Amino acid sequence: MSRACVVVLLVVVAASPTESADPDGWAVDLTGERAGVSLGTSRSVWWSGRAQLTYRRESKGGAFLAIEPLRRFSLTDVTFIAGSWRRAGAWSFYAEAGATPRADFHYRYSGEVEAYRRVRGPWVAHAGYRYWAYPGQSVHLVSPRVTRYGSRSELHARLNLVKNTTQGTRSESAFVRGHFDVRPRIRLGGGVAVGERIFDVTSLPREPAPGWVAFVEARLAVGRRDSVGAVARLAEEGSTFDQAAFGFTYRRTF
Repeated sequence: MSRACVVVLLVVVAASPTESADPDGWAVDLTGERAGVSLGTSRSVWWSGRAQLTYRRESKGGAFLAIEPLRRFSLTDVTFIAGSWRRAGAWSFYAEAGATPRADFHYRYSGEVEAYRRVRGPWVAHAGYRYWAYPGQSVHLVSPRVTRYGSRSELHARLNLVKNTTQGTRSESAFVRGHFDVRPRIRLGGGVAVGERIFDVTSLPREPAPGWVAFVEARLAVGRRDSVGAVARLAEEGSTFDQAAFGFTYRRTF
């Protein structure tokens, strides 16, 4: 089973797309990442990427389609993802579904739902649920979340409560991230996650191991429609797993 899936959940999915400051219309996002991984005494390189097409309307909602190729050791899985969000008065709702045909290490399929509401001033409260179906294992996640939006900043925090109903195991982790627009064209950010089994939502039958993730990121607008970014991440779980990753992002709006 992949140790990378929850890293994606924790450090990429940071805030509600319904509250994004991105402009209305179409956008294309491309990302790629290389991660050096140590598993006990063995070392390997993992690769991942994502291509996403998004359409959004500030007053109503939006939708996206994405494809994610993932390379682990000598195996490659390709995941297809679709998501949509909708505003309804003070509330916003989000739903996502993903599938990996002939999965070797990633989930076979997943589903996520989330509800949001601006509760006071810049504060937004979230409640989310996600399900993963792995070969022979079922995993559920419940996640209360909160986000504070400022004129040039954003701060997001969440608690992840995970249960593997096949193994009968549970784990908890916490995640905080934020970003700040230091210039009209420059955004800097970072975050940290701590908890048990951060890298393995399948919760393999072993004692829980404490883990952590820390990352920094930067984004630079190039012209009126394009932006590029970079992210660096360090992670560790117990005494048997560590990871150092670096990735690039590109966005074009239409």
